[in-house]
Amino acid sequence: MALYWLLEVNYASVIIEKMLCDSLNENFVKMIQEMATQSMEKLEKVKSYFQRFNCPMTGEVVEWTDIAKNHFDIVMCWSIFKLNCMMDDNMAEMTKDIETRTVENNILANYLLDKKDDMEKKVSKSHHKNFNTSENLRHTLQFLATSGEYEMKKQITKYEAVKDSLNKDRFRNTNLDTVRAHVVPGSDKVTQRLKQCAGIESVN
Repeated sequence: MALYWLLEVNYASVIIEKMLCDSLNENFVKMIQEMATQSMEKLEKVKSYFQRFNCPMTGEVVEWTDIAKNHFDIVMCWSIFKLNCMMDDNMAEMTKDIETRTVENNILANYLLDKKDDMEKKVSKSHHKNFNTSENLRHTLQFLATSGEYEMKKQITKYEAVKDSLNKDRFRNTNLDTVRAHVVPGSDKVTQRLKQCAGIESVN
């Protein structure tokens, strides 16, 4: 079962990369958000499976799942940020008011920029790591390097300019975890697609 979850995670990664290469629209960003969130859940299952049934590959698999989960978390947080920016530009349905978007984007932008700095340090030290670990770290750094650093800094500046006028009580408990928690994935399109291709009725 763990190998099947890995297949789904890899398939989701391919689909996400394809959508990122296309012209992004609201639906694509929402799909990326959902697939990233669902992939993190599957990676936790894979990690738990290999930790329960210890084998010679367990150490490497656990390390890989941690790196992959970190990558999908970054992608998911970026997708929330991107969707908020699209709302600002009237390119997506307005599901949040401008104050909420401003506060969230400040939190997300700071997180993503910090992750970029952290990833640069990890990549510089990854020469002694195995190939999969090293390449996955580089892949995440490449994503961060091309995910709109200028827009992130712009959103931070925007927040700093208006933060004194925001309702502090309303956003007192808003943090990265509460922003993440608002992501509620719909049906698992990756599972549905693979089951359809394979003619499988159910996968548990």
